[in-house]
Amino acid sequence: MTNPVYATPAELTSYTDETDENLLMRASAVIDNLLVGAVYKVDSNGIAIDAEQRQAIKNAVLAQASFWKAGYGSEHGSSAYGTVSIGSVTLGEKSGGNNSKKELIAPQVLAELRRARLLPIRARVV
Repeated sequence: MTNPVYATPAELTSYTDETDENLLMRASAVIDNLLVGAVYKVDSNGIAIDAEQRQAIKNAVLAQASFWKAGYGSEHGSSAYGTVSIGSVTLGEKSGGNNSKKELIAPQVLAELRRARLLPIRARVV
C-alpha cells in the first residue's frame, strides 16, 4: 500500500493558484507524521472514512502546502524535528545529517486536526 495523498493537484491549484504533486506528497507525509497514534477508521487506501475527518486532513495538507508555497518552513520539505509533544508523549531530537533547519508546521494544520478530534487539545510542536 502506498502512502495516501489527501488532496489533488487541482485542489492545490484552487488553494494556492499553483500545482505541485511533489509538494502535496510531502505535505501529506507531514500530516501522516502528525497523525501517528490517532485513532480513526480508514478505507483500503488509508483515507479517513468519516467525512469531517477526511475534510480536516485534506484542509491540513492544503494548508501545509500553501504555507510552503508562501515561503515558510523547509524549502524541500525535509524534516529535522526538535522535540515534539502530543499529550503525554514527547519525541526527541532527530538530526538530518547536515540539515540543521527545522521544518515548520503551518498553524492552521494543528487547528484543523484538533477540530476533527485527530489530535489532543494540548498538542504542540516545538
